[in-house]
Amino acid sequence: MPRSLATAVVVVESFLLPQPADNLKDANSQFAIRNSQFAIRNSQFAIRNPQSPMPWLILIIAGLLEVGWAIGLKYTDGFNFRERPLACSLTLAAMIVSMYLLSVAVRTIPIGTGYAVWVGIGAVGAAILGMTLLKEPASAMRIVSLLLVVAGIVGLKLATPADAHAPDAAPERSEGADPTV
Repeated sequence: MPRSLATAVVVVESFLLPQPADNLKDANSQFAIRNSQFAIRNSQFAIRNPQSPMPWLILIIAGLLEVGWAIGLKYTDGFNFRERPLACSLTLAAMIVSMYLLSVAVRTIPIGTGYAVWVGIGAVGAAILGMTLLKEPASAMRIVSLLLVVAGIVGLKLATPADAHAPDAAPERSEGADPTV
């Protein structure tokens, strides 16, 4: 959850929760607000918790969206919005959401692992759909190569320790360092 949204939740909480309930309806709405804040905080914990499967699930969804936009590129006719506005719009939307979900997942998953898994899911998925939907050749060598990519994805997942996570912030620069470098 973005920090600005967390700040907004705290501001809303300070205005809404301290007021006493005048009737049952107010009490129920305050209960709902408290529960929704609890859910928001728990979802943030699940995404940032290295032991949680949530970052991996988000990464898989991002990879599937990458498959969608990779195949969508075939239907955009070079992003010709005049002739193919729906295909272009859906492809761009899939790109944006896929990148956003990747950025959320690598808050916890190391960037090297997360990016490689994302690209691997996209590459394997696009190749499989290319063979099935677009009638691209499905030679034995292509299938063996795809299986090797899948083995690499599984290997990266298994080789990533449960407590390994991405740092919350970029490394700090020393004073006097050239910011253009």
